[in-house]
Amino acid sequence: MGRGLMSIMPPVVTPNKRVGQLKVIGAALVRIPVGFQSGPFLFSPDTFAAAWHGGLRNADQYAGDTQLRAAISSAMNFWFSQDFTIPACLDSGGTTACPCSTPGFWNQNWNSNIILIPTWVGQVCLLLENSLTASEQSSCALMTGRAYNTFQTGINGVSAITGANTLDIASIGIDLGLSTSNISLVSDAYARVHAELVIKDGIKADGIRADGSFGDFEFL
Repeated sequence: MGRGLMSIMPPVVTPNKRVGQLKVIGAALVRIPVGFQSGPFLFSPDTFAAAWHGGLRNADQYAGDTQLRAAISSAMNFWFSQDFTIPACLDSGGTTACPCSTPGFWNQNWNSNIILIPTWVGQVCLLLENSLTASEQSSCALMTGRAYNTFQTGINGVSAITGANTLDIASIGIDLGLSTSNISLVSDAYARVHAELVIKDGIKADGIRADGSFGDFEFL
């Protein structure tokens, strides 16, 4: 694949409670202050965005912190600058439409490109609100918008978007709609969620079963 997503995701760390930690987040070198954590954390831009936004437990002192905000931008812009530009890499990575030599961050598993990363992007961009630059806003809309658009285009190799995939992709659309004040988009996403909340007892159907269980991946 282009440059494996999983290999560049920030690892889980157990911070030293006595001294601050240095952690590379994307292209940003960030000092994790003492007292910021209570147990293992996945230190990634969404955690820092939550701290900057305010409301993150034990991190009130970092709300609105300019140094933290600059570090988040550095990490985000690193990701955005490495985004793939061949549309087929969204769900056809490793094929002739998106050969393994294609530059950019993409994964042969479409879930990473359509759900995993866009979910993170949508959360970060929503938390940063009006502090986003025009360039950041554009990249946020691109990465989340193309994920949500799979409701219209479909996903290569997937017969239909159902079950948990529907809810995950719809949540990306909700984050995008909220961050851009797009009421129509939010309404459309919620309608897709509500339509999925029905009992599905068909053979191998994805979704909620009458006994309260949830079938996914053809009920595997």
